[in-house]
Amino acid sequence: MNKTIKFLSTVLLLTASLLMAAGKPVYIRAYNGTSIEAAPKIGTTGGIALEAPADKTVVPLLSDGQKAYIRMPRGERVVFFADSEKRKGMRDLGYYPLTVTLQWKGEGGDFQVLVSEEPSLSSAVAFSTAENKLELGNFKVATTYYWQVFCPKDGKSSAVFSFTTEADTPRLMRIDGVPNVRDMGGYIGRNGRRVKQGMVYRSAGLNYNSSIKYESIDLSLPENAGKKADKDATDAMVAYLKSLSRKFKGHAMPCTVGPEWTVFMPGTQCMNEDVYREFLNLTAVPTSFRGASAQQFKADAKGVVNLPIPSHDPKKYPAFLIQEFEAPEEGVMQLGCGADWFWAISINGKPLFNVLNEGNTVSTMEKDDYHIAMPVNKGKNVLAVVLLNGTKSWRWACGDCNKREAVVPLLQSTYRSERERAKKSTSKEVGRVAGANRLNNEMKAYTTQLLGIKSDIDLRSDKECYGMEGSPMGEAATWFHYSSSAYGGMAGDGGKAAFCKVFRVFLDKANYPIDFHCIAGQDRTGAVAFITNGLLGVPEEKLYLDWEVTGFWNPNAEFNHVKRFDKLVDVFANLPGKTINDKIEKYVLDLGFTMEEINTFREIMLE
Repeated sequence: MNKTIKFLSTVLLLTASLLMAAGKPVYIRAYNGTSIEAAPKIGTTGGIALEAPADKTVVPLLSDGQKAYIRMPRGERVVFFADSEKRKGMRDLGYYPLTVTLQWKGEGGDFQVLVSEEPSLSSAVAFSTAENKLELGNFKVATTYYWQVFCPKDGKSSAVFSFTTEADTPRLMRIDGVPNVRDMGGYIGRNGRRVKQGMVYRSAGLNYNSSIKYESIDLSLPENAGKKADKDATDAMVAYLKSLSRKFKGHAMPCTVGPEWTVFMPGTQCMNEDVYREFLNLTAVPTSFRGASAQQFKADAKGVVNLPIPSHDPKKYPAFLIQEFEAPEEGVMQLGCGADWFWAISINGKPLFNVLNEGNTVSTMEKDDYHIAMPVNKGKNVLAVVLLNGTKSWRWACGDCNKREAVVPLLQSTYRSERERAKKSTSKEVGRVAGANRLNNEMKAYTTQLLGIKSDIDLRSDKECYGMEGSPMGEAATWFHYSSSAYGGMAGDGGKAAFCKVFRVFLDKANYPIDFHCIAGQDRTGAVAFITNGLLGVPEEKLYLDWEVTGFWNPNAEFNHVKRFDKLVDVFANLPGKTINDKIEKYVLDLGFTMEEINTFREIMLE
């Protein structure tokens, strides 16, 4: 945006802080009603006339389009949310809240604008501007604000006006550089008490995830023969498929991969690339693998296999899937694959496709995600898969594609990632580097000084947070790193253990204000928000809405209730209780917390 929007918080600042706006410093001072040099004398007015908003006006914080969505009955919202075209329109409405422009008449320039929740303007935040207007954002919902304009040069000041913000929730927030931010407060909770605003924020990651660091190498050196062999193998596979393409007139056969899979779920000793390679090299279905016995699972009508949540953390340990299938003749089959989230696949002991390190580039987790050209022999063939969890236990989708493609364009799609990998064979991985900070100095000051955030709860994995030693907000915020789960994973040991650690942070009043997040602020973050808001008595309708609001930022229709949110609700479905709030309370009690601790959290968070 070209215009400068200044952010507002009603946190009392006893020292001056600095925000940069359009290259010019804008000093923000706080007045606490005591004698501060150049502070306006409240009640001495004249020379400045306030114009807008008019006194005692009610101002909106959400656009008409945003309000139309949140006021829609839940059944309509769920249908709306699953419609890809409507979701694009939802994204077009924008994620940021509306701003309020204060305007006045008067001469002199170098105005100071005081804004406070108190009629006396105590604990006000002061903004300096040379213009006769000021655009402010990030107001609380259902809150009355008082404002006055003062000109230090000639001592002129205005009367005190007020405006009240609409009560529509959620309270959207804008923090430049960080998407998907909102205040958890503002909702009406238990016994009609509103959840306090300015206490807990939820957001996307405050910095980017870590990335792989590469170093150039010389392929001619003997020790790099393995890298060159990988490239040669990729080129040989492409050449072989092209020859098959010519032989079969450029068309892929229908896929005959079946729904029956043999699955092995060993434990910690199998998080190893040598083990992955061992499994992918198999040309027959074994009776056991690395100490794990064979289990049989059948895909549903869409080709999806949802494996049970293991007792150990599925994010850290792989599952291995394998099956034999028959091909009517030698040729190329078009295989459809999708998974959650890191996987590799081989055919007859030869690597076919691998996203173990990068993860999916699409997030639907269905068999039409990737269309892969698969060479097959006449008769028996063996398909092997290594699967690492991404967000909600082990999910694998595989089978014939809905869309039939010629082999040559299919090759270009299938081997795009492999050819990019082949290019990287001129480099070697030498480690990882921490993700870059999303917060500039201005936003660091805003989050820690104006919002006053003291605690940064990071729900990401060790890999995502590699190299981090503290919060991207700086030393003013304590960094709590608890790798968490999402959706159905909250029923597993890993999800429960992580939530226990997170909730302990929420039980200490000294830790507030708090920001919690994963990388997108939607899945792992959404699960924690669902449970904590549920404990505060936020009604079921608003629990749904709080998750759905991410749709103003994420337009992907695959991010929907059936594929994501419903799996979170299912975690609590069989727990005792008349309402979802009762069931969430039982879930937290079963984790070992007491009613006294839950009530402590409620007293901290409810007005």
